Amino acid sequence: MDIQQFNNDVVETLCKRQIVHSDPAIMTGIPVFIGTRVPLQTLFDYIEGEDGWSEFSGDFPHLQIAALQVLETIARVMLRRGEMLNAHST
Repeated sequence: MDIQQFNNDVVETLCKRQIVHSDPAIMTGIPVFIGTRVPLQTLFDYIEGEDGWSEFSGDFPHLQIAALQVLETIARVMLRRGEMLNAHST
């Protein structure tokens, strides 16, 4: 799996769903949650940390729904990619 293409697909889907956006005038274009300056990468950094989701939701309670939408989107992109791989292998 091409990880860069996967990342691009996820960010593109998140932008279409209006969960995150990328604007050169905000955080030099790094994808952030809409209406904030909180980078998408922050969610992933928290998830990789010791307290993970509970710490993120405590520090950014206003982003809980958006963060769940991010995780849902990643799962959907992974499922679509898996379906495409299975279709190509048969």
